[in-house]
Amino acid sequence: MTAGNFVKYPFILSKYIKICYSYNRLLTGDADLMRKVIVVDDDPIIRLDLEQMLEEMRFTVCGSVSDGFDAVELCEHIHPDLVLLDLNMPVFDGFSAAERIVQKQLACCVIIITGYSDEPTVRRAVQAGISGYLVKPVDKRRLLPAIDVALAAYEREQALKQRAEKAEKRIEEMKLIERAKAQLAADQGITESEAYRQLQKLAMDKRCSIASLAGLSLKSTCEREIVNQAKRSIINVTGVSEKEAYKKICAYAKANNTTMLNAAREVLAKEGVI
Repeated sequence: MTAGNFVKYPFILSKYIKICYSYNRLLTGDADLMRKVIVVDDDPIIRLDLEQMLEEMRFTVCGSVSDGFDAVELCEHIHPDLVLLDLNMPVFDGFSAAERIVQKQLACCVIIITGYSDEPTVRRAVQAGISGYLVKPVDKRRLLPAIDVALAAYEREQALKQRAEKAEKRIEEMKLIERAKAQLAADQGITESEAYRQLQKLAMDKRCSIASLAGLSLKSTCEREIVNQAKRSIINVTGVSEKEAYKKICAYAKANNTTMLNAAREVLAKEGVI
């Protein structure tokens, strides 16, 4: 784009300034409460109509492009809440762009706005994971409900996903705690209830969760077992005492500037010969 284009077509300059202003508001935080939207259509008149409707509905239009390739590239930089996308475009058609945006999660929602309403086209839109489908011409009365429904569905999906992730995390934490409790009970010859109370008290003293403490406890137990295996390997090869075997591992770790765990692993790899 050259300065001559701006002089010859002043509306281009006006639009360029508007996009820069919207993008600057996003960077400075002025548009935090406004939804970010990208408009994609090869018809400049339709793009302008959509932009005006969106701005009247208090959305921030942070990009307006004429083909799918630019749409994907813009989404990668901005990650908008919504993409309004035409299907029949040059270079990179709307379906290709929509599939890429949905697969890469580059936007919260993608709404198709097209002149096609045949069953194969609609079916492909559903398969692509499209959030909404509108047939041209589109007015504000039809556009706003479609956007509201798409965004509400996305928010519900995200809330369900977060709840599922929290539940899965809690299950994994309970498994860690159960394993650590059983290991501690076996090591100290106490009941699992007593082991759990010990973990609970230690977690309170250390100001950390029982799950994180359980994970550290299991890791420590695993590392201790590897060192014990290395000691036994040295004893079997050299016939030294357990104490001397431990000293050998310590000396090896110091000489090679490594941890006891790594030293023990190397001893096992060398079958006790160090």
